[in-house]
Amino acid sequence: MVRYQRDPDRRRIAELIRDEVERARNAEREGGWITYLIRDPRRPDRSGNTAGTPIYVGQTKEFATRVRSRFDKCEKEATARDSIARRVADLLHAGHVARYEVLERAPSRLTSLISETNWARLCVGRGYDIANMLAEQREAGPPITRDEIPKSWIWPFLISEALQDGIGLTLECRRCGLSLELPLAAFLALTNAPVNLFQIRTDPMWKSEPCIQCGEREACKISLLV
Repeated sequence: MVRYQRDPDRRRIAELIRDEVERARNAEREGGWITYLIRDPRRPDRSGNTAGTPIYVGQTKEFATRVRSRFDKCEKEATARDSIARRVADLLHAGHVARYEVLERAPSRLTSLISETNWARLCVGRGYDIANMLAEQREAGPPITRDEIPKSWIWPFLISEALQDGIGLTLECRRCGLSLELPLAAFLALTNAPVNLFQIRTDPMWKSEPCIQCGEREACKISLLV
């Protein structure tokens, strides 16, 4: 970490990083998912906040781990393309430490993703150049709703997270139109229980077994109920 600094600067930077991680750890103790803002401390934001100008909006349930990881891995994960890893690394090279701020708390993963997206859109609308990469988070606009969250964001959900958010799965036959809702909680009782929704979706069983209504093979697919 920060190997390129001279010793006095290295110690100063290390202390500032420890402060950020400790503040994140304290915030994490209150529980829940956290929507956070990363600020560039070199200049105030448009309202004069000296903590810095916004450069990224994120969300996590493990805030302290996320903050620590961003500092530890930023140089390794930085690419020629603009990213939050590159911006955090560039700040360190310039002798500055990115600042983290809690924006909002959410009770579940889905509500946290909605919160993150809406805060990012708000930042864009206010003219801030943030490093969020998802298309939905790089444009200004009205707040998105649960129904507007891209399905690709939901497939990685743990089964327990999907149950908490009321997300379901259906088995659909493309040939006859049969649609059956799958009891999501039942997957948790399996000996080799799938970890997340994506593992359920990609299980080869759905292609190998015939449709119970029309008998067609390789016609069934798993869809989300959000």
